[in-house]
Amino acid sequence: SVRVALLKKNKQGVSVCALVEENINHSHLQQVLVNIARQLKALSRFPFFLPKDQIMAVSQSQVAMKRFDLLSYQSKQEQYIQIGMQLAQSLELAYEELLYDYHTFAEQNSVEAYACRLSVVEDKLSALADSGFRLSVIELQTQSLMRLYYKKIIPFSGKIALLVDI
Repeated sequence: SVRVALLKKNKQGVSVCALVEENINHSHLQQVLVNIARQLKALSRFPFFLPKDQIMAVSQSQVAMKRFDLLSYQSKQEQYIQIGMQLAQSLELAYEELLYDYHTFAEQNSVEAYACRLSVVEDKLSALADSGFRLSVIELQTQSLMRLYYKKIIPFSGKIALLVDI
């Protein structure tokens, strides 16, 4: 199934403005996403545009987590590439097949990296883009709401964000 939550930032934190769920069954994912966008528009009392801040949650079972020692690199770009290469080697996958991110723990001089095969999310990303969705972030399912609420890593540009769970 596909679940989409329209979230609004307020003084108390984040509240759910709308929650739409639709089963995929034998439908094409793109058509399900178009239907969901229509439902969100129908639920809105104002002229509706999909929010600029959009997060897709990826199931933990589709993601590998690895911890590496932090090495000194010249730039963030170099660090990102080196971590990707370490992930590819440890997971025995081609670098080009990975979609990954990492978090640095400077006090422990280590990096926690998260990766999934690009092929796992490629169809979902294509269907989302073809349906008018524009993702800002792809995040682990268990951390997507925490990222919005606690860490506030994504500044809500319009105080409204969208969370997509496929």
